[in-house]
Parts: sequence; C-alpha cells; structure tokens
Amino acid sequence: MQSHIERVDDAYISAILRQTCYLLANQSVYDTHFDLGVLPFILDYLKTRTRPLVPAIEVYLAYYRLITDPQQQENFYQFYHHLENYHGLLPENEQRDLYLAANNFCIRQLNKGQKEFEQTALDIYKRILNKNLFKEGMSYLTFSNIVALALKIGDLDWAERFIRTHSADLLDEDREGSMALNLARLAYSRKNYSAALTL
Repeated sequence: MQSHIERVDDAYISAILRQTCYLLANQSVYDTHFDLGVLPFILDYLKTRTRPLVPAIEVYLAYYRLITDPQQQENFYQFYHHLENYHGLLPENEQRDLYLAANNFCIRQLNKGQKEFEQTALDIYKRILNKNLFKEGMSYLTFSNIVALALKIGDLDWAERFIRTHSADLLDEDREGSMALNLARLAYSRKNYSAALTL
C-alpha cells in the first residue's frame, strides 16, 4: 500500500513539474504571468524528502532550476547531466522537447558571444538525430542551424553527411532550396568558391 502511494505521489509531482516547466519556458511567448499553484509546496516538500527522487522528477526539477535561474550555468550542466542519464526512461516526445530545451539554452549563450557552447549545441543536435527524435520532420531553420554549427566548428565532413542524409527529413517545398543553400555554404567553407557560386 505504501509503495502504491509513493508511486502516485511521484507521478503527480513529475506531472506538475513537467507542466510548470513547459508553461514557464513559453511564458515570454505568451507575455503573461502564470500562477504556479501547488508548485511552491511541492518544492518545499522535495527539500525535506528522504526518499530518493525518481528520474522524471530529477530531470524536471533540474529543468525548472534552469528556467528560473538561467544565469547560473551550473543549472544547465546539472539539467543536461540528468537528461543524459535518464533520457531513455522518458517518452520520446519528452526526450525531444527536453533536448531542444537544452539546445535553446546553448543557442542563447552563443547569441551572447559564448562560443564554448558551439560544440555542446552540435552534440545535442547529434543526439536528437541519433535517437531519431525528428520523426515528424525538420524545419529548414533547424536544418540550416545544424549545418551552421558544424561549419563553425570545422566539422565539414559531418556537415556534408548530414546535408545529404537528412535533407529527406525536410518538407518537400523546403528540400531543394535548403539543400542547395547549405551545400553552397559547405563549398564556401572548403574554399571551393566556383561550386559555391554554382549552387
């Protein structure tokens, strides 16, 4: 009976944390303030809880800390560590969303000039691709961002493999133009200017 109560508690807490994270992550998009309901009580409870946290709670609690205090880079590394350790225990759609959340943090740091996040951002994209989490397709912006990161880092051979392998993941109306544009960028990076101009 006790174990059943604990499982229900864990499911409830992880669901509250998950939904809160998604609301807070989109708060700037909606330009509104959300009432966090019972979350403050849950956070207080988790501080005093003696039973180990289940993976979903670990991941979403770390994500919550990242969202609410993104200036502390340690929050990112803790979130990413838990995500790497426990991603296989989460549904695929949650894995994709969490990896993209980690990637968005890296992109924001890159936009602030912190180039040390380039490799991490590309590694996250590679994990998403290796886990086939873009099953529903890929936008041309995501496709181009992946190529741009690989070119910045100098991983030109991987960039070419990516372009040729994953152009099939693009929508039909985006495929030809995106492939040509990114092959041109690749040729330019290789100083093959005539090929870049032709493309």
